[in-house]
Amino acid sequence: MLSAGLNVVPFVWMASPVATELEQVVVDWMARLLSLPERFHFKGGGGGVLHGSTCEAVWFLTNMDCCCLWVANPTTMTNALSTDPEYLKNINPASKMTTDTIDYKDSQIALSRRFRAIKLWVVLRLYGAAGMRAHIRRHMWMAEWFERVVAADERFEVVVPRSFSLVCLRLRPRFMDDIAVEALNRELLAAVNASGRAFITHFVVDGKFVIRLAVGGAMTELRHVRAAWELVKEKADELLANCC
Repeated sequence: MLSAGLNVVPFVWMASPVATELEQVVVDWMARLLSLPERFHFKGGGGGVLHGSTCEAVWFLTNMDCCCLWVANPTTMTNALSTDPEYLKNINPASKMTTDTIDYKDSQIALSRRFRAIKLWVVLRLYGAAGMRAHIRRHMWMAEWFERVVAADERFEVVVPRSFSLVCLRLRPRFMDDIAVEALNRELLAAVNASGRAFITHFVVDGKFVIRLAVGGAMTELRHVRAAWELVKEKADELLANCC
């Protein structure tokens, strides 16, 4: 709401110095939290930018549109993405920022952008480094629990090792061939999502149709993850009963 309500369009520094410089500050904060090498910080010759996607919403406690990207050599990126018509050049003689001026339009394809930095600033000021770490670790702990119970059920398999809070699994009865297993997992995915009690996604890994469960909601607790596992088992029982 703050990002939209302030109605800032910081595509060049002159359009909103505050928005541009706050973005430089918060991406450097995040770089330090992640222990990135000095060369990825602005003071080390690198720098960061906040891009828009949905993936980061899980752990940055934002809705979306707040994905950090760091580069050690910003010139390489801006040379590829920059649009520099005369009317967008910084020629303000009162400005002390000349060749060092950051124009975030040069770090993306689109010309306009929103005040993304305010989102990350609010979250970091509200939760702090310790709060952010605890938030992420809690999700990873719950995903680890889910991975263990999947691995303990001989009807299922963990297709690839858990990555952070993402668990990839599939129902793999021993009496079925690969084609039947894929069809079965497509049905399992549809049945779980149709229940309205949980939502899971899928992917294809090495030609295998894989079900993915990601723990990431700000209000998610272990009881929710347990309920999701019980739902997966319930739907798996129904499908296996019908095919035997």
